[in-house]
Amino acid sequence: EQQYGQAIYIGDRLVFDKEKFDKLDEEVSVMDPDTYELVYVNDYMQRAYGLSDSSSWVGEKCYKILADRETPCDNCLNDRLRRDCFYTATRRNRKTGQYLFMRTTLIPWQGKNYRFSMAFDLSRYIFRDREEIDVVFREVMANDVIAIGMREADPHTGLQKMLEKIGHSLQAERVLIFEEQPDQTVSATYEWYQEDLQPMAPTVQHIPMDSLRPLYAAFDAKQMAIIEDAQAFVRAHPGFTPHLSGVRRLVSGHLTQSGKSLGFTEVVNPSALAFKSASLLLSTLTLFLASMLRNRDTFRSLERLSTTDQLTGAGNRRGFTEYIRAVPDGIFLAFIFGDLNGLKRINDTQGHEAGDHLLQQAVRHMKALSGDNAVFRMGGDEFMVIARNASEQQAQQLVRELLARYRSSGISMALGVVVCQTPIANIDEVLSQADREMYTDKERIYTSWRHS
Repeated sequence: EQQYGQAIYIGDRLVFDKEKFDKLDEEVSVMDPDTYELVYVNDYMQRAYGLSDSSSWVGEKCYKILADRETPCDNCLNDRLRRDCFYTATRRNRKTGQYLFMRTTLIPWQGKNYRFSMAFDLSRYIFRDREEIDVVFREVMANDVIAIGMREADPHTGLQKMLEKIGHSLQAERVLIFEEQPDQTVSATYEWYQEDLQPMAPTVQHIPMDSLRPLYAAFDAKQMAIIEDAQAFVRAHPGFTPHLSGVRRLVSGHLTQSGKSLGFTEVVNPSALAFKSASLLLSTLTLFLASMLRNRDTFRSLERLSTTDQLTGAGNRRGFTEYIRAVPDGIFLAFIFGDLNGLKRINDTQGHEAGDHLLQQAVRHMKALSGDNAVFRMGGDEFMVIARNASEQQAQQLVRELLARYRSSGISMALGVVVCQTPIANIDEVLSQADREMYTDKERIYTSWRHS
């Protein structure tokens, strides 16, 4: 009180005894900002820097003791410090390598302004809840991946983009989905890989499931198989042949849906740092990926239903439109348009079941034609066969072959054919032309019937 007067004890100032800092589990120091000499270092800081007793630091320069320098630090804050605020900085402990978060200010000490600093080890706070952080990381990453998949209207596209996100996030070389097939094999159906690599999915098709039993047996209660050393895994399972080359580390998730095994995922050679995160992430995503596969199958089924005639199994008019849109430019297409003769008479005399059977027979003969053909039901008794890469001569040969099949089955069908090259500017004009050709043939058939 005699030295500082009453001012230090009144107003909004706080006074702390030095003993409060002696046993604090953080670094605390006081130094003269004019001479850089240390005047106080608490017990924790003495241990952190290996200072055996006060004689090893009292009066020593802070930059020599704390930074092992012969001159003041380049980023020294001394000329910026004030009594009314703290400054924040980071410092590295040269002995332990720890990164320290430091707050420093000016305080009254022995009649003048001294620099007061407190610092704590960042790693103690960052990593003490590492398990909780890993959970948060997993949830954030999983949510990002799931959001990518859900944004896509087509689950097939969503699955591919999800694999890309997983691969980038885990710094993996490639990520694949293997699906079980009806013939007791497994095939790679999706793959993402780094740009400097080549795809492997085409080379890993129809792998016998029996050869993968060691991998399936490695799945734990969370349906995960974590293989840190792929070569050691191969040595431990005689007869097991790895289906991918160059695998060092592998994280695999068993894909199941309602207790049924669908296949598995594989993250190939994730970075060593991301290896643990890979298992955490995939354990969360495995169920969602399986659901995406189920949604994809449902989507495909609905697509087939929406483009397929339910009675005959031929494509419908929507299927016809989508087929034409998907044909690349420069392809010759033969449009063979057919109209079934006598369907109304069959329905009236033998019943609609007999008429339905006649329609189904007509489609079967169209599908039996050789070549890469597509068959569509355009209306009640109107059908279209599209033959790819067919010349005029080949198209006429297909018509003769189809007529021969119908005659042998006692079916009367009027046919018209038009050949054109994609892109087709006006598909309605093509259909009209094929329709005219068909009616010319129909007129010939009816004329023949009248004369007979």
